[in-house]
Amino acid sequence: MSNFYQKLCDAIGAASVREQEPMSAHTTFRAGGPARYFVTPEGEKELAAVLAACREAEKAYYILGNGSNLLVSDAGYPGVMILLGSQFTEVVRPEGEPGVYELGAGVLLSRAAREAQKDGMTGFEFAAGIPGTVGGAVASLGVHSVCGGHERGRLRRRIKGCAGICARDDAGRRGKRA
Repeated sequence: MSNFYQKLCDAIGAASVREQEPMSAHTTFRAGGPARYFVTPEGEKELAAVLAACREAEKAYYILGNGSNLLVSDAGYPGVMILLGSQFTEVVRPEGEPGVYELGAGVLLSRAAREAQKDGMTGFEFAAGIPGTVGGAVASLGVHSVCGGHERGRLRRRIKGCAGICARDDAGRRGKRA
């Protein structure tokens, strides 16, 4: 057992850390070799601890959404693959704020569209057929594209887990490359 593996286990519990996890089980293409480390932080504090451990050990990491826009080499991924846990799939409607949603980064776009439709909201119907997550959309398309440029900072802060997903290094890349 490596020192880094032990740090991950200490940060989020051994049950949430796996080694050599086949990525074919986590992508819609059902292809891809093993991730050296595969972790599932359940909440924001655990995600922050995983990201801190990765940065401290200079380990590459990738935050996995629904696996619908991801191809992993058959050789695998040498870093840490992060699958957001259950607290990142919550949809909250703050009381007294009609039309406002607090979405976890792991919420499927189709679910977000259904929730908006239930409340009579329009303009997000296009997302019903997209198999990705809110966090994945923000990370790949950018906050500006997802919300039409309105209240970018507010949206970014209110998507649970988005701070980690949107983190960029000095060269503007998400996460740390292998």
